[in-house]
Amino acid sequence: MPRISAPTVREHVARQERAILDAAADLFATRGVADTDLADIARAVGLARSSLYRYFPDKDHILAAWLGHEIQPLEAEVARIETDDLPAIERIDAWIEAVLDWVGRSGGDLLPRLLAQVGAVTAEVQEVIGTFEAQLREPLRRMVADAVGSAVDAGADEPVGSQAGTDPVLAADLLLGAVDAGIDAVGRGAPTEVVRGALGTMTRAVLGPAEARTAAA
Repeated sequence: MPRISAPTVREHVARQERAILDAAADLFATRGVADTDLADIARAVGLARSSLYRYFPDKDHILAAWLGHEIQPLEAEVARIETDDLPAIERIDAWIEAVLDWVGRSGGDLLPRLLAQVGAVTAEVQEVIGTFEAQLREPLRRMVADAVGSAVDAGADEPVGSQAGTDPVLAADLLLGAVDAGIDAVGRGAPTEVVRGALGTMTRAVLGPAEARTAAA
């Protein structure tokens, strides 16, 4: 039986998996996903390549597992924000803040660079990563629709999507595009507070018609 470096086998496995994920993330960031192989990862952790297979079948699953581990706290925070008893615009601000803080805590430029390389992995793992992204993006779409719907409920005469109204689908797409650009900017070294402020301004510009109607009511 292999020697273990923890009080229990379960804890030993958890520690080894964490070490593998951290080493792989560093290699993916410096070399790129395509130019990193399992031998490189095993060497960085101090394992034989054959031992690495006990934990992960290939590097694609290592990348997916790393992203899944990193995203769990953000998913929980986004779920809390969406159900918070605050106006939709304030929940959207909180969503943006949570995403940017998460990127900053996770290494700034590391996450954007890894996410930009998802095309280098298999379709199966791309699907896993797409699920992670949807779990973050769909709450924003619902909060944008809530912001627009609240304005209509407050007394707007025009239907949503008219020239005088706000199309929630378009508004969400614009905000998501802006957030992606903001994440890239943070990765390039832009101060998180500056990016957050710019995104807050854009949020109010995109939702301007809905915000104005809510205020008028």
